[in-house]
Amino acid sequence: MAALVDIPVFARATVDPDSQVAAALVLARLLVAVPIGAIAGGLLVGVLGYRVVAGAGLLLTAAMFVVMSGWTATTLNDPVGGAAWLHPSDPALAACGLGFGLSVVPVTAAILGAVPARLHGVAASLTVAARMIGMLAGLSVLTAVGLRRFYSVQAMLPNPASLCPRTPLNCPAYNSLETGAIIDELHVIFIGAAVCALIAAAVAIALLRAPRDRAAARVLGLGVA
Repeated sequence: MAALVDIPVFARATVDPDSQVAAALVLARLLVAVPIGAIAGGLLVGVLGYRVVAGAGLLLTAAMFVVMSGWTATTLNDPVGGAAWLHPSDPALAACGLGFGLSVVPVTAAILGAVPARLHGVAASLTVAARMIGMLAGLSVLTAVGLRRFYSVQAMLPNPASLCPRTPLNCPAYNSLETGAIIDELHVIFIGAAVCALIAAAVAIALLRAPRDRAAARVLGLGVA
């Protein structure tokens, strides 16, 4: 959820200040990888087990959030090797989405494997509800922390009148400093998201279990590793 909300905000604050659509499309580089990761996760859980797949996916997501915390104002538009269509942010966004997708199937499958077949509908719905509650709660906390950082940085900025005495209401120097404060806020949010993903990876590795019997595994079409 931090990625869904804050990556377009990052794009709007830096490379796409005049286009909401262009800023939102930056997120497509992440979202396109999520279903790929989910399919790959479904194929891998029978071979590697729930813990490995979910843990690896969440660790990958955490690593990419750390990479995002180092983005500059031009990262989303910087070309790679002279290729104007490829940017250094693209691999990080795709890998972040891939990691999240990898973690979806093992968690859901572990829940379904832990309850009788007659309760699969309830278990699946509770899993989705728990995931949404976690997303909303996490986003709220991370946004609060990020805004605190933004306001603390903003309070240290010089007055626009001192930077642009003739045009204090239209001061590019002050606007640039404000953009820097927004970027700093988003860096804090990305670091917080990385910490959350690391905690989730540790919990997944420690707690996820295979279906309790082979019959349940066959229902789910999974292995029992």
